[in-house]
Amino acid sequence: MAEIVLSRLRYRSPIVQILIMSFVCFACPGIFNAIMGIGNDGKTTKKDYNNAHTATYAALAVFSLLGGGIVNIFGLRIPIFFCGLMYALNTGAHIYYNTAETNTTAFLIVSAVLMGVGGGILWAGQGMVMVSYPRDNERGSFIAIFWVIFNIGGMLGAIILFSLTFTPTGNIDYVSNASYIVLTCIQVLGAVSALTLVSPKHIMRDDGALVTTSDDTSSITEATETARLFSNRWLLLLTPMFFTSNFFYTYQFSPFNNTLFTMHTRGFNNIFYWGAQSLMAIVASFFLDQKGWSRRRRALIATITIAVAFNAVWIGALMSEMFDRDPDYKPESGGYYDIRASNGAMVGTIFLYIFFGFCDALWQILAYWFIGTMTSDPHITARYVAYYKFVQSLGAVVAWQLDANDVSSLAQLIICWALVNVSLPLMFYVGAVTKELMYDSIPPSLMSSHSTDDLESFHELGPQSSLREKSNPELVNENTPLKG
Repeated sequence: MAEIVLSRLRYRSPIVQILIMSFVCFACPGIFNAIMGIGNDGKTTKKDYNNAHTATYAALAVFSLLGGGIVNIFGLRIPIFFCGLMYALNTGAHIYYNTAETNTTAFLIVSAVLMGVGGGILWAGQGMVMVSYPRDNERGSFIAIFWVIFNIGGMLGAIILFSLTFTPTGNIDYVSNASYIVLTCIQVLGAVSALTLVSPKHIMRDDGALVTTSDDTSSITEATETARLFSNRWLLLLTPMFFTSNFFYTYQFSPFNNTLFTMHTRGFNNIFYWGAQSLMAIVASFFLDQKGWSRRRRALIATITIAVAFNAVWIGALMSEMFDRDPDYKPESGGYYDIRASNGAMVGTIFLYIFFGFCDALWQILAYWFIGTMTSDPHITARYVAYYKFVQSLGAVVAWQLDANDVSSLAQLIICWALVNVSLPLMFYVGAVTKELMYDSIPPSLMSSHSTDDLESFHELGPQSSLREKSNPELVNENTPLKG
């Protein structure tokens, strides 16, 4: 991965653009993740906290589906700039909530909706850059680069929240306005950095090949192509995986971290939770970019790893449900465990939370990697990622409402566990039928020799097909550009 970062850092190169996009997400959704991960911030009621997240993900679901078309029509730079500002607005709304005499939720909910609107568009653009810009044997590394930087944002936010809520004695049981002000400033900086992104049609790989793009699009084209997503066999097969991918956040952040730990301990835990995500991204890239392995082998090894790891952590969570929630051990500060107290059981529970982070990263990275096996075209990738985020957000809406309606933590755990195991057989199938991609990029001088219709037809065939079978018998491997 390091050699990819250091090779030819040109402004219009894929690596520079993914670094810019990574910083945008580091500062905007990354900081939001730190706030979400700490659970109830002390002044927000559980109901308001859950309803705000429900509003965010409901809006995100709708605008994720529209987001692919929006970035295809209007580009990346200006839409993502405004999307980043929506994250800053939502963080600023917590300052108003903290200081308003009546603790009115109206501004908090409205800002949550606006953040969901921005998030849907931002993640469609982010997926386009991360999945379609790299060559096939670099895709795992590009996803890892993004995931490491993005989750460092969550770590930084957690460090800020921990440092400003920790005291050697006594308790600070809420997140201060000072914390929110610092986090808001970081998010504004991230939004501004989006103005340095360039159009996909100007991206050139190190070998001089342009990233392949279909013709200029229109609102009618985008509406038609978005509707066709719901009949795409491969997206439908991965729908349970997509739905599950953010579902388990609610259990991890609310019934687990928020219930078992005190305020500053939750911030401490999240430093390592998001750090675990970054570490797993590096490990995952090693397997997903193994040049000596077929794509099918990489997919199956990753899926088997997920199956073992997730079932192990849910067994651990079940043990926690049985033994950690002891009403006889609960300090006055709230939560069963406080980092300042010496309790051996707390160490195991913290490590379980860290392993949640490991598993989440692997699940998300594999979802993006699967999408990358379907197409290399940025326009089509944006639509596929839009579908992914749409389904993912629907899952989050359901999960946050389960918690808002006081569904027991054990019931939430069982639902999360069941969804994982429903998804796994379909993930195995998609991985098993995946073959090598014979089409990756087209040198600019040869773009005219292959029609958009041919490229679109190939992309729609899914991961079991190759362009060699369709239009170019001379193409011999996944890293060779099309030849005239």
